[in-house]
Amino acid sequence: MLEQKNRDAVIEFLRQQLDPVFIYFADHTVTENIFDIAYYSEVATDEYTTCLLENKISELLGVEVELNNLRECDMQFAGEIISDGSVVYCKSELEKSRFLNGLAREFESMRISRAMLINRLNECESMYEQ
Repeated sequence: MLEQKNRDAVIEFLRQQLDPVFIYFADHTVTENIFDIAYYSEVATDEYTTCLLENKISELLGVEVELNNLRECDMQFAGEIISDGSVVYCKSELEKSRFLNGLAREFESMRISRAMLINRLNECESMYEQ
């Protein structure tokens, strides 16, 4: 994983640039060579700014970094980074809990929708078999 001084430097850099509510670090979530950092912040960034931030953090760590605002990334990736990663900074447990509860509700809703779709497909299939 990361040395404590590098970890602290990245957290402080993100605090200054993005004012995150919480930050997750996940080693190699997507590919073997990329260190994933996810944060939750009200501060919106465009792709160019995100790229500049990723480059700066990559320089600090010496590895390629992917930086994602959990407010803007897709639900599946958010779930992966949360399950595979660890919280390294949190200034509001309440806001973090709200986000995690919302994410859990989205996953449950998706699971229910998927189950309903499968049931409907099975009904249609049995109707055509008759």
